Amino acid sequence: MSAIFTESTRGKRQLCYLGYRFSLKRKNQNGSEYWICVKCQTTATSYLHLSVFVREDHTHLPDETDKE
Repeated sequence: MSAIFTESTRGKRQLCYLGYRFSLKRKNQNGSEYWICVKCQTTATSYLHLSVFVREDHTHLPDETDKE
């Protein structure tokens, strides 16, 4: 499943991936972006070639509205 980039109600970039929503925490010098889940502390990194690496397990179920 591919990552989808959206905008929050406050105008911030968000990443939707596998039914989970992440907020952008920072952009790294190598072009990757560091994200944190909006509902728990799980982190993810997205890379320029659109791959996403999730570091931990979520403490909640995915949101069905965020799935494709």
